[in-house]
Amino acid sequence: SPSNSITGLSIKTRDELQGLSESLKTMEGKIQEYIKSLEEATYRAETDSMTTLLNREAFEKRVNEVLDSGSFDGYFTFMMIDLDNFKDVNDTWGHSIGDEVIAACAQAIRENFRSTDFIARMGGDEFAVFYKSPPSLKEVEGRAQAVCDSVGAVRVRGSIGITVSVGVAVFDGCETHEYQSLYFEADNALYDAKAQGRNGFIVAPGSRTPGDLG
Repeated sequence: SPSNSITGLSIKTRDELQGLSESLKTMEGKIQEYIKSLEEATYRAETDSMTTLLNREAFEKRVNEVLDSGSFDGYFTFMMIDLDNFKDVNDTWGHSIGDEVIAACAQAIRENFRSTDFIARMGGDEFAVFYKSPPSLKEVEGRAQAVCDSVGAVRVRGSIGITVSVGVAVFDGCETHEYQSLYFEADNALYDAKAQGRNGFIVAPGSRTPGDLG
């Protein structure tokens, strides 16, 4: 009887062809299951379970990928965000309510950024944001103020609220940067915001964008 060759296999009968087709479908299904399980494992490894934001390790990895790519020639913003007097929430209402406050604040922070921006819970009540191509320092300041306003409007269990302090640093992507230097500059600005009374933001000295060079 006549035979056909598919990827080097000799197919002599219709039954053999049908069997091969079913085997390929089974293999395809297993491959899809494997890909799905791999994606789920990656998501779990990179995500903070309480807030569904990036965790600290995944955030640092993604920022470093941008810094190492050498293909980004614009400007980028690094923000450090910390809830004010969060210990008082835990002490007054308990850690379960504290967790609800953290999750609600994470959502409020997320709403001020694009899906392409990197937003992370760094641990405890501290968050970080990294985003590219701010058009002007005015826009960056507006974004920081929007974070303060959004978190300040959060109410958990109807009445429990909190404020936030933000440290901001803007960097030229044409220059060489290391993750730790970006982190520390934004973190220092955060401590300045705390020192100046909390519930506000400070932009690190020297921060600028092309829109400010006029």
